[in-house]
Amino acid sequence: MRIYRYIIAGLIALGLLLNVGATEEQEGFYYKEKVTQSDLYGVWAVAVEEGDASLLNMSILQKNGEGLDIYILKDRVDSFKLRQHYRWEFLEEKQLYIQHIWKITIQTNEDIEEEFPDSSGSAKVKIMMLDHDIAGLVFEDDSGESTTLLKISPESMRDILQKIDMKGLE
Repeated sequence: MRIYRYIIAGLIALGLLLNVGATEEQEGFYYKEKVTQSDLYGVWAVAVEEGDASLLNMSILQKNGEGLDIYILKDRVDSFKLRQHYRWEFLEEKQLYIQHIWKITIQTNEDIEEEFPDSSGSAKVKIMMLDHDIAGLVFEDDSGESTTLLKISPESMRDILQKIDMKGLE
C-alpha cells in the first residue's frame, strides 16, 4: 500500500523536528531527566496527513496498568484499523517501559480479524517537556527505532474517536 510511504515520511520528519535536547533548567523544549510512572498516564497521539493519505496513532495508558493502542491508516482506496489491548508497567530505575499484548483486532477495509498473541516488548522512554509541561513521549526500542507521541487531553481523544468509524473494533 502506498500509504506506508507517506506515513514513514511523516514520522521521520516529526522525529527530526523533535530530536533536540536540553537540560531541565532551560525554558522551552527539553527532555525530562528522570521519567516517573505517573508521567506516562494519559492519552498520547500523533496524526499525519499527506495528500489523500492519513495516519492516526493513539495510545491510552491508564493508572491501573491497562493500555490501548489505536492505529488507523487510510488513503482514497484502502483503510487499515488496529486496536491493541495490553497491560503495561514502567521500571523507573531502568527507565524501561514493558508492554504485554493480549488482544489485537485488525480491520482491513471491511475484513475484521482478532488475534490473541500473548507477546511482550520493551522500550526506553523519554518525556518531552515544553516550558515545564509534559508535551510528548518517545519510545525507543532495542534496535534504536523510536516512536514519538504528543500528549492530548481526554476531550480531544473523544472528539477524534467520534469522527472515526471504529465499527468492528469495539
